[in-house]
Amino acid sequence: MAPIIPTLHPLPPPGLTLFHGFTARQQEALIVKEQFKHFSRSNLLVAFKGPDGGPGQMFLEIDEVKRRRWAFKSATTGEVVMNLVKEKHCFHPHVYHGMAPDGTEMWTLVLKRHSFSGTEYLLTVNPPNEPPISLPVENKIQGQGKGILLNGNAVATMDQPEV
Repeated sequence: MAPIIPTLHPLPPPGLTLFHGFTARQQEALIVKEQFKHFSRSNLLVAFKGPDGGPGQMFLEIDEVKRRRWAFKSATTGEVVMNLVKEKHCFHPHVYHGMAPDGTEMWTLVLKRHSFSGTEYLLTVNPPNEPPISLPVENKIQGQGKGILLNGNAVATMDQPEV
């Protein structure tokens, strides 16, 4: 049985827009599927969940362009919407940067792994023409594995399906 997707309440205007044209106007469920294009690089396809519960219309394609760097492309135009860059650290937290096509940093995620208390997620978003905002990422939000909160409200949740 497929997990029930929680209802997320809409944010009051103007919402939280990081990438123009890629802001959800209604609640959506997405399905991510791996595709093998190159033997040493990952490629993912992101689709809206279809009426039958399987993949529907393609939304994004995520290509690993080189080690620790991914390009998020529009499935319809092939245009790069965002680049994801992972910093290399041996004994420090993993740090990911979401970059606009022009090189502007739109968000940063720091993963701090703790031996006994799990992983701490430090997410900072940089909306255009606004000061940076720290968003908490918490476990067990609305029946899902993790959730991103804005002013105490869940703006995104995720869970991994049971296989």
